[in-house]
Amino acid sequence: MFNCFGPINDRNSASFFVLDEMMHYATNEAVPDKLKPGGWAMGIHDAVARGEVPAQACPAMMIDYLGPSLDSTIFAITNAVWLFAKYPDQWDMVREDPRLIPSAINEVLRYDAPIRGFSRYVARDVDMDGLLPAGSRAIVFYGAANRDERKYPHPDRFDVLRRPGDHLDFGAAGTPAWA
Repeated sequence: MFNCFGPINDRNSASFFVLDEMMHYATNEAVPDKLKPGGWAMGIHDAVARGEVPAQACPAMMIDYLGPSLDSTIFAITNAVWLFAKYPDQWDMVREDPRLIPSAINEVLRYDAPIRGFSRYVARDVDMDGLLPAGSRAIVFYGAANRDERKYPHPDRFDVLRRPGDHLDFGAAGTPAWA
C-alpha cells in the first residue's frame, strides 16, 4: 500500500490495485449489515446515521482505520525490539520485574510512535491557534505530541519507569486497556 504514495512512477502505478481492493472492501464489505455492532467500523456508520459525518466520507474513513490497525501493531513490535536492543538496561529492568510490562509497552509507544501522524476528518469547527473548518482534514502528529517536554520531562529519554498511559499514539489521551 505504501508504494502508492510519492511520485508517479512504475512502482507507484503498479501498486494502485491494492488501493482498489481496499476501496472495494470499504465500500462493499465494511457495511452495517456485515459489521459487528459496537465495533469501530460500525461507529463510523453510526456517525453517518447521526449526520455527524457525510456518507461519502465513510469509505475513506474505513481505510483510515484499516491500514494503520495492521501497521501500528507491526511497527510497535519492531520499535520495542529495537529500543530494548539499544537500551539493554531498560530490558533488564523489565525482565527483573515483569510488573513493568504495561509501562514499558506504553513507553515504547510514547517514545517511538508506530504511526507518526495520521489524517483525521474534522467533524466540527475547531480553533487551534487558527480555524480548522468542519469538513476539512487535519494531520495529527502523534510522535511530536509524545515528545512534548511540557508533558513529558526528558522526552528524548527511553524510560520504562515513566508510565505514560496518556500518550497519543492511538489518537486520544487515555490509559490503554493493558495499562
